[in-house]
Amino acid sequence: MARSLSKSNQLYVSPEAGGISANDSENLFEVKVLDGYSFSQDTSNIEIGVNEAGTSPVRGTLAFNTALNPVDVSFSTYARAYENTKEVDGTVAAATDCVERPLWGSAMGSSATWTTVSTTGAAAGEVIESQSAATIQFGLDKSNNNELLDLTLYFVLENTTYVVDDFNVSSAEVDFSIDGIATINWSGQGSLVTEDKNFPATYFSTMTPGTNYTAVPSTTASTFLRNKLSALTLKQNVTDAAPEYVSPDATLLTATDNTLNFVLADATDFVNKEVALNLLGDSLIGGRIYNVTLAEYRTVLSITDLDTIVVDDSEGGVTEQVAGWIATHETIIYSKLQDAPVVYNIPITGATLTLENNLTYLTPEELAIVNKPLAGFAGNRFVSGSLTAYRNSGAEGSGGLLQDMLAKIEGSVTNNYELIFKMGGTSGRRVEFTLPTCQLSVPSTNVEDIISTEISFTSKPTTGSAGSEVGSFEATNELQINYYD
Repeated sequence: MARSLSKSNQLYVSPEAGGISANDSENLFEVKVLDGYSFSQDTSNIEIGVNEAGTSPVRGTLAFNTALNPVDVSFSTYARAYENTKEVDGTVAAATDCVERPLWGSAMGSSATWTTVSTTGAAAGEVIESQSAATIQFGLDKSNNNELLDLTLYFVLENTTYVVDDFNVSSAEVDFSIDGIATINWSGQGSLVTEDKNFPATYFSTMTPGTNYTAVPSTTASTFLRNKLSALTLKQNVTDAAPEYVSPDATLLTATDNTLNFVLADATDFVNKEVALNLLGDSLIGGRIYNVTLAEYRTVLSITDLDTIVVDDSEGGVTEQVAGWIATHETIIYSKLQDAPVVYNIPITGATLTLENNLTYLTPEELAIVNKPLAGFAGNRFVSGSLTAYRNSGAEGSGGLLQDMLAKIEGSVTNNYELIFKMGGTSGRRVEFTLPTCQLSVPSTNVEDIISTEISFTSKPTTGSAGSEVGSFEATNELQINYYD
């Protein structure tokens, strides 16, 4: 009796109806899976028993199968970008691609939005929003479909092949475990799993990569992304913030020990505004001020007088002295904002990001047969997750985030942050997950050897400009994915 080892198994994915019967390099993809994958299908059944009274009752029970349940499939892949080719106006050029492209195609769109890498560009109906030699970008623009892209999965064992029909990606979870390799955990359902002995492992071994299917690129040290290099950008979105005082076109009228009197240019009028720096109380120390010329934020470390304000250079890790506040106000003005769009510096210790489609399958209920599930359809779409970090002090640290959120939570039922996960680093080969508008939970504090914090987030579809606070059920801009090769 022949036995199969999981170490020898392979997975091929086809987004085309009919799958392998029409295979070529654009509709059959090799996908390398990690150990621990699974696929299974069970049945729903009913047990009927007899409940009689008397001294010798009948107590037998009969069981019947009523329906096949959908196939549950789960597996993990490494996030891998590589260079492919793309034909544009008859010219073949390099283009960034990724191994898991058909899986994102199922998670984010329908059969009408599937595209191959050799098309002439990202059309209006495609899941791929743009593609070039440097990057390939996926978005949810075309995800408002009840029926997602059906995939055919071929699990190739040593002696046979199992085929899963009508597979849809229900959820994709991106794992940022700090000591691991960039991983995506895929799960979903299909309508039927069958053993197809017409396509054993020997069949696939005779196919030619690049001609019969798109192969996973050869493994090198730079092929995989290391989570240790991942970075997080968290920015408070502010759409209507205005300077509380001072702007580059302000004219200084008078200055006293702790008060600056400016005239602010306005489209219809000129308004005087007196600004108290409160030097005696040092009320700005520890707070953030904004350089309207450089469009950068700084934390105030100390204030000696109007000519000496020391701020932290968060990018360079050094302090910076803003000398000559009065004399140089026309070229370098640091001003406190009413609601500054703060950029937080929070090194993460781990994170997860999940795209959830909430698939549902309908199964008929006819008598005298084993009913089979119909193709699945998508429910509500969620993009959510959580991140963990050490609690670091400072206005731009996790401590500052907690302070800011607690200060504002009574004034609004929502908050608005832009969140960007840069998986594998901030440059070079990487994957960036951008959530333009997020609702953040108040960070929780975990008392361990080193005090840490956990922050949960949910991305919100919005209308208007990036980061707009206007929510919209119809919008589809809560997640954008960029692979860089």
